[in-house]
Amino acid sequence: MAIIVFIKKEYFNLVSNLEKSYKALGIGLGIKLGNKGGNCVGFKILESSFLFLNCHLAAKPNKSK
Repeated sequence: MAIIVFIKKEYFNLVSNLEKSYKALGIGLGIKLGNKGGNCVGFKILESSFLFLNCHLAAKPNKSK
């Protein structure tokens, strides 16, 4: 899972408060891999805030096998 944000050169110097985060769940728990989870990127351009969020979660978490 990945988030890629492209910003034009003329706006790049206006970006502030850049933050990123991720949460890996499922297989590979405890390392930076997992078959479920999410990630996000947030930042400000002047007075406008932007947040990009991506997640892949279980479709039926309560269903037992």
